[in-house]
Amino acid sequence: MKTLLILTDFSPPATHAALYACNIAEQWGIEKIVLYHSYNKRYATDIILVDDLLVPVPDDLKDIKENALKELDDLKSQMLSKLSSKVDIKSMINDLPLIKGVRETIDGHSIDLVIAGLSGSHAKEKNIVGRNAMALIGEQVFPLMLVPETAVIGKISQIMFACDLRYISEQTPFDQLTNIVQTANANLHVVNVDYEETGLVNLMETETLLHEKFKNLSTQFHYLRSKEVILSLSEYSTENKIDILIAVPRKLGFLQRIFHDSATKKIAIHTTVPLIVLHNN
Repeated sequence: MKTLLILTDFSPPATHAALYACNIAEQWGIEKIVLYHSYNKRYATDIILVDDLLVPVPDDLKDIKENALKELDDLKSQMLSKLSSKVDIKSMINDLPLIKGVRETIDGHSIDLVIAGLSGSHAKEKNIVGRNAMALIGEQVFPLMLVPETAVIGKISQIMFACDLRYISEQTPFDQLTNIVQTANANLHVVNVDYEETGLVNLMETETLLHEKFKNLSTQFHYLRSKEVILSLSEYSTENKIDILIAVPRKLGFLQRIFHDSATKKIAIHTTVPLIVLHNN
């Protein structure tokens, strides 16, 4: 893992995610960071075409771009103060819609991981990137880390892979998952939560596959029985001081439940633990 793409809209959650990314860049030996901002306006040039006539772009659009450039430079300076000279930061800005901008940026660079900030579900501040979290996940073409605004910046040593054993297969992105864990030099917790009886034969086959795929990692396996999947994962995360959660969602509903769990469940994973979303091969 060599290159990170950090998305920012300059909101507090996005800025925290950028600083969190600096922390993992130092720990993981990242060589390059691409810092991307979309000011998401219709025009990015000084002249626009209206009914075959060239007319100037309104001054307020120019101001938006100029202000965004200044904020991007300020954030880059803040990040550089947290990084060693070995990490190169490249700033990018355009007016493309966020998802299209991310796609084009990924196409132009060898991006290993996309990182975005995520505000709390009741946050009032403008957090465009965070509000597009499900759309980013829905692309299903790149590894994505979502960093909560309260995520602790520190040493990463415990990573949890939350999985459903019924859907583990050769299509599971074991290589990507292994690369992340090895890069972080972390311990891996493979955690399954289910309230149904799983066939013994299928369970043994899956365990054999997991043990084979993770044989070069420091791995421990845990099987939790509960109907409250999200709450059980959250409690396990807290008890075992998990630093990063990795999920390979079969359906987006699983992630929607993480981000928008019932208010009666006081503990929620996304309030403190960054989530990396991988996709099946």
